[in-house]
Amino acid sequence: MKKIFLFILSLGVLIPGLLLAQSIIDQLPQNVQDTINSTPGAREALEQTYNTNFGLESTGVKEQLSFSVTPSVPRPNQLVSVKIASYSSDLNRLQVSWYVNDTLIKREVGATNFDFAVGDLGTKTVVRVSILKTNGSTLEKTYSFRPSEVDLIYEAQTFTPPFYEGKAYFTRQSSVKISAIPQVLGADGKFINPANLVYDWYVDGSVVQSQSGYGKQSFLYQGKILARAFKIGVEISTVADGAVANSSIFINPISPEVLIYEKNPTLGTLYNYSVPSSFSINKPEIEFEAVPYFFKEDSVLNLSTIFNWRLNGSKINSPNQNSIVFRNENNEEGSASVGVDVSNETLLQKDSINFGLNFGVSNKNDFQF
Repeated sequence: MKKIFLFILSLGVLIPGLLLAQSIIDQLPQNVQDTINSTPGAREALEQTYNTNFGLESTGVKEQLSFSVTPSVPRPNQLVSVKIASYSSDLNRLQVSWYVNDTLIKREVGATNFDFAVGDLGTKTVVRVSILKTNGSTLEKTYSFRPSEVDLIYEAQTFTPPFYEGKAYFTRQSSVKISAIPQVLGADGKFINPANLVYDWYVDGSVVQSQSGYGKQSFLYQGKILARAFKIGVEISTVADGAVANSSIFINPISPEVLIYEKNPTLGTLYNYSVPSSFSINKPEIEFEAVPYFFKEDSVLNLSTIFNWRLNGSKINSPNQNSIVFRNENNEEGSASVGVDVSNETLLQKDSINFGLNFGVSNKNDFQF
């Protein structure tokens, strides 16, 4: 029996890898395990010998324990789940103690999962796990959290008319600017200048290296022809401490559209009321303006947007402009179908609109332009 014990002891010294002596013993024939278990101090001696030769005491904790933290970069007061695992110890058989800011919160055999909430913005929370091994030694791991926040806002580079109170929407083949608004407190309790942070920008999970880096607080995305909903994300970090916050937004492209407004000679364009599908007037002259919504902003501002007006389905040979005047010089009754096609140099940015224009109630058509 002494020879068997010496052979097992040598085995614990020679076998490389991350397995503890306990795991080695569990893989031996049952009769050998019985011999070791029945010999006082045999198991402890074997484990101590293995630990001594392969550095698996508490100084080697980083090699023995793996941590899974979800979310890895929590926001203030967010619930965090921590899970530990080991390739060298059966943690289900060991006593595990969890501490938050040095206060014991949980102590159970096999407590490999632990949930807790981090503190307020910039408040440091220290989580420590201590595992009591069968030989009386301990394995420990410490994690610290100092939650930060980052908000994302996006500005579509698309056109909206004056007095429009809504948000400019992103459309296919246009561009959108996303800006990060971080709130990061340093160890001194002061907010870190956003220009002194590192930004990693992602599109659908893939980092965009050309727009990531130190101080790059904004990101410009150019829409594609076959654009679908996409996800823009950013992870911010300090130069010294690594990642401290992340955030993401989904952007779903829409189609541009055109609305028609009456243009008053005195008041200008009446943006408060768009022309409905049927519009009646009782005056000899009226001017309409076609207003493109969410077309590429530069194509509207540099006057490269194309306006093709139609009367009763036929193109009107008028200058390419966003407004048109209709006159009923003889003050006759009539009606007509008015429409306009709006487009620019892109393939998908186009829209059309039609409405009925009524002078009285008869079916006569006598309009000039």
